[in-house]
Amino acid sequence: MKTIDEQLEEALARITKSESDATASTSLLTEAGHQHERFRQEIAALTKDKETLTLASGELTEQRDQLSRDLTTAKQSLTSAATGAEEFTKAKERITELLSARFASDLRKRLADLEVPTDGLREQWQNRLGAIVTVQSATRIVANYKLGRRIYQVEATSGFDEESGVLWVRQSEGMDAVEAFFEAIANRMFAENAPKYVACVLQRVLHHEVRESPVIRARSATADEPHEGESDDDFLDPDPGETFQTHRQSAPDVSKNLPQPAPLSSAASLRLPRSVGGQGRTPSPSRSMPERELAHREELKRDHYAWHCQRCLAQKQPRRLAPAGSYAELQENRHKFIEAHHPDQVHAISARHGGNLLILCHYHHDSLGDVLTRAEIADALRNRVKPKTITFHAGNCGAGNKQTVAGFITTVRLKGLPRDVRLFFTADHRDLWLQSSANASSASAAAE
Repeated sequence: MKTIDEQLEEALARITKSESDATASTSLLTEAGHQHERFRQEIAALTKDKETLTLASGELTEQRDQLSRDLTTAKQSLTSAATGAEEFTKAKERITELLSARFASDLRKRLADLEVPTDGLREQWQNRLGAIVTVQSATRIVANYKLGRRIYQVEATSGFDEESGVLWVRQSEGMDAVEAFFEAIANRMFAENAPKYVACVLQRVLHHEVRESPVIRARSATADEPHEGESDDDFLDPDPGETFQTHRQSAPDVSKNLPQPAPLSSAASLRLPRSVGGQGRTPSPSRSMPERELAHREELKRDHYAWHCQRCLAQKQPRRLAPAGSYAELQENRHKFIEAHHPDQVHAISARHGGNLLILCHYHHDSLGDVLTRAEIADALRNRVKPKTITFHAGNCGAGNKQTVAGFITTVRLKGLPRDVRLFFTADHRDLWLQSSANASSASAAAE
């Protein structure tokens, strides 16, 4: 039998073991708690990753849909661009059709049939269309306007480059290429005050047939048919009768390309021209033209500028203005479009002599006729002149057949306009202009 001490020792050993087991259990529980926390965190992280993956998947799906839409739009744009390119390739054919004799002859009738006003149709619409060499499209067209020293930019739907002959057409989204083309063509054919809808109906006008009344059609159908009782012999051309000589044959006089400037005729020593332009025609002064003005017009055209424009001479030498072998080389042709202009106009009771006359070509007469004044030119001749020598040639008749003329380039500043005008004056013409301008100023001051 065990003693009490032995029993106590066994009990103490069991207690110690129990404590050890409890401590081990506590460690296991603590470790289990840590593992649980780690599992919980991993589960939370996985849950978050799942949400991120779900969101990323949604974004990818949206991006895929947007890409699909962009591809569809791009495909449509490429199709539209290809269609537009094809239409612009056909543009020259359409312009040729617009310029055809058949279309041009009855354009106003076609417009009237479709109840389109014709007063907005430009007189020179055929020339404006004929100047177009090619048609090109652009997504943006900007027109530059220079006013003084500032340049203003304005968005435009179309524009024409005079130098290259390119008609630029803006092809914007939602606008058909054909519609854009005819809008640009309408801007060339019609004035700004024309109705806005002319571009819309112009394509229809192109294919519209003028409907004549039955009576007109019947007359047109039978116009070339012999009437009853008539034979085909009645429509034969008769034998030509005697004719008279109506065209004078002559060789060109190249010496008329050489000017001989001199002081213009005074009132006391008028020498009226026997002919104008060497054509043997005696001038009959219209509008009761004074004899002095008639003489000065002829002297300035023939003797001072050899039938050249004062504006053109300020820019180029005569050999460039009238190249050898061209129509303009012959004075017999040039005189047809060289005109005398009164800066202070006749209907305003202005001076009727060389001190109020410019010799201009038909183009510069029209473009500058209403912007130049006698006072502005006189001011330029006093204050803004540079010596200029111009060489005139008699043609291909020898290197010695030339004449140099000393004169002045004057710069006329136009009020209210962003450009100046340069003119060439012979010395005698300038002297007369300044003298007559001074006399007019003195007379005006004395009257006051």
